[in-house]
Amino acid sequence: MVGVDYTLFFNVYTYFLQDLQVKVRRYPVCGTYGMKEKPPASLSTDRPGRALVFFEIEDPVGLWVDLSHGEIQEVFNQHVSRQKFGDRHAQSICTRNALLKHPAIAAKTVEVHNGVSKITVYGFKHDFDFKKFAELGEKIEKGQTDPREVQVERAIEEARFEEVSLEGALEGDEYGAIPPEDQERSSGPSKPAENPPAANPAKEG
Repeated sequence: MVGVDYTLFFNVYTYFLQDLQVKVRRYPVCGTYGMKEKPPASLSTDRPGRALVFFEIEDPVGLWVDLSHGEIQEVFNQHVSRQKFGDRHAQSICTRNALLKHPAIAAKTVEVHNGVSKITVYGFKHDFDFKKFAELGEKIEKGQTDPREVQVERAIEEARFEEVSLEGALEGDEYGAIPPEDQERSSGPSKPAENPPAANPAKEG
């Protein structure tokens, strides 16, 4: 039997800086690289409403960005979303990467034919239920398994920017998608019906 112990580091601030870099390269008018003590002349503060802020990459170099620009505001929206749903994003990435490292089901390339892909999974019959698997997973995490019974593959990695980026995420993917329960909370209480049905309507007859 083989188990996978996978640890994922999720650095939200690094992804935030990378998002800013993407925007600055794509839209030079919203920001530029520069020195901490010297605001760039290309982003003049003479324009009404412009607010320049410096984000350090490596002292003294960093990014000057215009907070009034819509593209920069979008980055902040993404940053807040990652902070709010970061645990879900990290768990999803961690699960996928752990499966990729398991010798029985790891598939580096998948061929799709008519919208269907087939992956060969090697396994054996057993009488383990969910509880037993949970107990085994806990032992693997604590390093308490017998190596003669369970071969443990361990890996520690940091989530790549491409894995956590909201840009280019598939429609319906977990990144940026707000769960239904959060949508209900954010939208506030629903408006009651004008003519609610009676709890015990009278029977005609």
